[in-house]
Amino acid sequence: MKLSEKSVSGRCVTDVDMIAAIARWCECLQGLNDLSSALKLISEGLGAEAAALSRVLREDTGSSKSILFDRPGLRSAQSPLERSYGGALLGEFLTSAKIGSIWFKTQVDAEIDVALAEFHRRRNLREMVVIPLEAQDRTVDVLELHFEHDMTPSQVDIVTMLAATLTGTWKNRSLGLMAGAVVLHRARAAHATLDAPILSHQNPAGLSRAEYRVCVLMSRGLSVKSVRRELSISPSTLRTHLRHIYLKTSLSGQTELAHHLLTKRPVVSIDAQLRSA
Repeated sequence: MKLSEKSVSGRCVTDVDMIAAIARWCECLQGLNDLSSALKLISEGLGAEAAALSRVLREDTGSSKSILFDRPGLRSAQSPLERSYGGALLGEFLTSAKIGSIWFKTQVDAEIDVALAEFHRRRNLREMVVIPLEAQDRTVDVLELHFEHDMTPSQVDIVTMLAATLTGTWKNRSLGLMAGAVVLHRARAAHATLDAPILSHQNPAGLSRAEYRVCVLMSRGLSVKSVRRELSISPSTLRTHLRHIYLKTSLSGQTELAHHLLTKRPVVSIDAQLRSA
């Protein structure tokens, strides 16, 4: 069989990529595999930078339970996708959007949600696509994909094909699948945060740029006072940074943080980390 090829975000994607993604999706819906893996394959096959599969509350479009995917890289490390924006894009149309329809950020007439606009600005993203998968009494399940550039005709064709397939199979998923997948995703994220080096390239704790720089300096053995002097910040600002770091890393305080930074060091040199922070 001769495979067709499509150019997606500067790379060549064969039909096998999307067939594999759909096959994994169907396996996941029957409880035979992890939904996160299907989301990853779909996102990579389409050339998306980030993606989310979310259950959004009808009465509060900013509240959702989500499975998230971020393409590894410096931008995602510094500004990771931490929540779903599907409900924010659909806004008042969340409850009336046709199941399987495709919504593009660049084609929405309403004013774009401030948080979504800021996330795209930080990540230098251009387009977002949302596909409503199923509507229930209190919630709507949606798939969202974020892209660095405007979508090519090939990408639009693939998304159109996927929308019908994904929504058609989603309604036949195993009972409790979404709730279980969200719990598993959160548990894995928490484990990765605790186990991975804080200063690894993936930024597993989702530290801000300022928090990351504090950790880089502490990993070099600088005292809190020296860190404050090096960054030219006030004691209260440094305390705020440290408090956020403790919360994001689940570490108990300065002693445990220092021990983690000194014993779990990333492969990339600290000097390189500091230059990129």
